Amino acid sequence: MCMTDDATVPKSGVYRIDFGNGYYYVGSSQDLEKRRRRHRSDLQNANHCNLIMQNVFNKYGDFSFTVLDHYPVGEILEQEQKLLDAHCGNLKCLNIASIAGRPMAGRKTPDSTRAKQSAALAGRQFSAEHRAALSAAWAKRQPSSPETRAKISAGNKGRKYSAERLANWTGRKLSIEHRAALSVAQTARQARIREAASTL
Repeated sequence: MCMTDDATVPKSGVYRIDFGNGYYYVGSSQDLEKRRRRHRSDLQNANHCNLIMQNVFNKYGDFSFTVLDHYPVGEILEQEQKLLDAHCGNLKCLNIASIAGRPMAGRKTPDSTRAKQSAALAGRQFSAEHRAALSAAWAKRQPSSPETRAKISAGNKGRKYSAERLANWTGRKLSIEHRAALSVAQTARQARIREAASTL
């Protein structure tokens, strides 16, 4: 693991986790040390959201977290995407999502799981106290008064945002061709993941 105590170096950046038999995972985080601890804790408690990574850890037990580089928070997704583009075609790469910042991309809830969730919720009755609590929570989420909205509007007029912050808000706009290519690549990626998982 490569970490640094230099206060001038940002805590954010990109990383790689190596497991046994050549399997690995790449990612980014605003707090690399916190992310390292979270990955290790979830894996050791058999509670990791990436089931393929969990299966690899269960079988081989190895875990090596390496910081590849430090970047400002506004740049980490761009750098992670470069890693994903370079590695997602590798059968040893354990990343499920191929788009940075979209951890659910490529995941599909099995029909059996959806059926169980539906059955569990069917006919569910909420107590009067629960309904009252939901109503109170909803009331708090109602839009602000016209006076409050006017004050917020006046305070934001003329406010300038950096190009970096605007980019984080708007995100990348992909062409139709790019989206189609991503779809094809993701379909192939899922097939490779299933093939790799079947060999564990």
